[in-house]
Amino acid sequence: MKRFSILILLCVCGLCTLQAQSLKGKTVYATVKEGKLKSSTWFFAGATGTFLYGDEFTVLEHKGSWVQVKGVKKNITGWTPESSVTTKQVVVAGSGTSASASELALAGKAWNSEVEKAYVDANKLDYTIVNSMETITVSDAQIFKFMQDGRLNTGEAE
Repeated sequence: MKRFSILILLCVCGLCTLQAQSLKGKTVYATVKEGKLKSSTWFFAGATGTFLYGDEFTVLEHKGSWVQVKGVKKNITGWTPESSVTTKQVVVAGSGTSASASELALAGKAWNSEVEKAYVDANKLDYTIVNSMETITVSDAQIFKFMQDGRLNTGEAE
């Protein structure tokens, strides 16, 4: 039984390694409205560039939940969370579709502006405050200072 458990564990580790390496060299597309490429896999690493929804990249390396990518049309290279990219091609507004990037993202989650309006009207909700909160931006420096002031774990730099 012990040998069988070890064999299963080795198989799982091998599959995880193959999956991680399977992205290397592949083309991926940005799935976030706007993102920053980082100089390392540390969340607070310096930015090497910015990217937008639908931007195309080639994966150079895969480390944990991060991928190092190089822009196909933009001359930028850096690290981003793997969750910020997909291997499925992303269609961006202005490229043959009438939907905006935010509508496409919401549609993938089965939620769009019409569904939201019907929900708000049916429940007599006021999203004014929520909408204003969505416009607030907080820089990485502000987040880092907040975490330091609160003595929260900021992770380890490489």
